[in-house]
Amino acid sequence: MPVADRIHRTLSRSGKACLATGALKYSEVPTSMLTCPFPYFPQSAFAKRSPKAAWYGILCYTSSLVFTRVSILLLYRRIFSSSSKMKKAILVVMVLVLAVSIWLVATVFTVCVPLQAFWDWTLGSKKLVYCHPGSMYWFNSALHIASDLVIIALPLPILWKMRLPRRQKIALVGVFALGFL
Repeated sequence: MPVADRIHRTLSRSGKACLATGALKYSEVPTSMLTCPFPYFPQSAFAKRSPKAAWYGILCYTSSLVFTRVSILLLYRRIFSSSSKMKKAILVVMVLVLAVSIWLVATVFTVCVPLQAFWDWTLGSKKLVYCHPGSMYWFNSALHIASDLVIIALPLPILWKMRLPRRQKIALVGVFALGFL
């Protein structure tokens, strides 16, 4: 039996999403090196040398965030499988996270129209080029933060309702809150 089939059979959905996250994470350019060809963002030395690689890094980074969030939600679904309300809440959050993720990936693909203008900055002098304004990146950052906060807050009501001593409850919530770091 091929190795891929054995991995496919033994891993859960969250495990597969975690593997995809790891693969994309190791392929990405460090986020501190990613920039955009707009006056709103300072140009790093890496982006000046290889803006095409910077675009691919942004794409891989955004994709890895999608897989990470879906992996966490699938883990929640597995842990909190006894509560039907929690299952519904996780499903709603997953749909929202996927909708936000589609938006974020779409903004990566439409960062400049034509896309080649992202790495060929001389193209603007040859023909009409549109690139997203800097405010689009602030909006996308707000979407990232909001979806992370929703995912972190999702299990808290169930954790607070558990019949545990107050100290253990606080410790358990603290462990889940460590995901924020």
